[in-house]
Amino acid sequence: MAEYPNMLLLLQTAYQDYTFVQLDRVFYEQNYFVLKENEEIIAGVQANPVAWHIIHMPGLSGKIVRQILPYLPVLNRLINPKNHQFLALEALYVKPGHDKETRTLLESTLSHFGYTSALLMLDVNCPLRQKLKSLGKLGLMNALNKSIYTQVMVKTKGIPAQQIKSYSEQPIYASAFDFS
Repeated sequence: MAEYPNMLLLLQTAYQDYTFVQLDRVFYEQNYFVLKENEEIIAGVQANPVAWHIIHMPGLSGKIVRQILPYLPVLNRLINPKNHQFLALEALYVKPGHDKETRTLLESTLSHFGYTSALLMLDVNCPLRQKLKSLGKLGLMNALNKSIYTQVMVKTKGIPAQQIKSYSEQPIYASAFDFS
């Protein structure tokens, strides 16, 4: 894509207030998708196709997803516990003022791969998380699963204490490539 250098600059600017940003897997397999308006990029996302074999999901919703959903017509398209295919998304870019177009970008990216679900990991303090939540309905899988929280551990050897403190005050960039 000819826009890669420009897109990389947009991403670096968008994520300048984040910590642990690593954009080295952005454009992997040329799977960075953009949405344009009047030839200007207004949204973009890196999509990594992934397939998981789901062995366990906690709670009642986990039992429904694993044991009932795969046998219900129409709903069985959402998940196949033995081969659940989805997109691991990262490097989401949304030009300020174009939040609503994010849904179009994500739905188009899913359609391109023929998938019905995606995974996007965002820090609880990430402004993008709030924007996505404000868009409303994010699909049935989102409704079935509550937000999953994790902790980030970092080996700080050689990093000055003041720099570590500033890291803790910034949202963390989580690469989907690392989790898929």
